[in-house]
Amino acid sequence: TFPAMAVGMAWNLGSFGGAGLLFSVKGAGVGIALLLIPYMMRAMGAGDVKLMGAVGAFLGAEGVFQACIISLIFGGIYAVILVIIKGNFALFLKRYWFMLRNLLMYRQFQYIQPSPGEFPLKLCFGLAIAVGTIFTIFRQGQFPGNI
Repeated sequence: TFPAMAVGMAWNLGSFGGAGLLFSVKGAGVGIALLLIPYMMRAMGAGDVKLMGAVGAFLGAEGVFQACIISLIFGGIYAVILVIIKGNFALFLKRYWFMLRNLLMYRQFQYIQPSPGEFPLKLCFGLAIAVGTIFTIFRQGQFPGNI
């Protein structure tokens, strides 16, 4: 992912000069910042954070923000589909309903550990980032790098 950041910065530097490099550096910084809190909460790995930084090096700050929002939406859909496929959906809903109810009624968040019958699911968030990035590129109607 660091080489991808370097390629993004070189691409924009070669295409647009110093303004292109600044565009890439801002994008990489925003991309990393967007996923830094979920990483610190152990909701995702460092590779996902670096990958979003690499996306930012190509798409810039505004583009990486759009790609991140789309990635989070797709990631949520992907997670629900994964829970349904694995057969844990009823346990999943019950556990999260209790957490939401406690938050709304008692105004305090109380995490409820998964039961022994629920096995942990691994979500490949890199896939969601890829889909969000591709969607953003096609939505912009051109290859990354327009400043």
